[in-house]
Amino acid sequence: MSQLQLLKKAIKILKPGHEMVYSTCSILSCENEEIVSKALQGSNAKINPIEFEGKETLPLLPTKIQGTLCVKPTENYEGFFIAKIEKMKF
Repeated sequence: MSQLQLLKKAIKILKPGHEMVYSTCSILSCENEEIVSKALQGSNAKINPIEFEGKETLPLLPTKIQGTLCVKPTENYEGFFIAKIEKMKF
C-alpha cells in the first residue's frame, strides 16, 4: 500500500473533530506536501498549523503547505516533515 493510500485511509477513519499527525523522515516534497495535498483533495479534512514555543529556533526548510513543518538536516537534527490534519465536523 502506498503512502497516499495509507494517508487517505487514515483520514477516512479519523473521527470528525479529531486530529492526526502525518510525519515522515524525509525532506522531499514528493513524499510530503504532494502526498498530503492529494490526500486532502475531496476529503473533509484540513491542515491545522503546528505552533509551539521555540519553533523559531528550528532549522526549517520552506514548505508548499502553510502550517506544516520541514526540519532541515543538521548536525543536531535529521531531516523530517510534519503535518497536523483535522477531520472537520459535519
